[in-house]
Amino acid sequence: MEEIRAADGELIAMVVRADYRPDGVRFFSAPGDAIQLGVSSYRRGATVAPHSHRSREVRVPTGQEMVHVDQGRVAVDLYDREDRFLARTLLTSGDTILFLCGGHGLSIEKETRIIEVKQGPYGGREEDKRPLHGGKGSPGEGR
Repeated sequence: MEEIRAADGELIAMVVRADYRPDGVRFFSAPGDAIQLGVSSYRRGATVAPHSHRSREVRVPTGQEMVHVDQGRVAVDLYDREDRFLARTLLTSGDTILFLCGGHGLSIEKETRIIEVKQGPYGGREEDKRPLHGGKGSPGEGR
């Protein structure tokens, strides 16, 4: 798992590469994070006991999002909370990224299919997204 951090050490995103294979269950997020990211490896014949999740009220201070690249290639630009460009990372088929805070932009480099997961309910684009005004210092500025 790769971490992308702001200059002050704040965790902006986590990347899990397609070839990552833990022994058993491995969660990367802290127990108090609003969204949990983990990878589980099971041997043939293993089972997960039937279960459901209890209803509970949770306050989510900021929108978080997970993107899984099912197939293709995507360049991801990451920004801190002040909209300053931090890093660019390339995701290919099977890679997953969890955006925890700050901003991000995607550049699709070839035919790509992604799966996105984020908190709801969805209140429309105006309520959901805040433009980064070109992303200060972005290598993809103007696209």
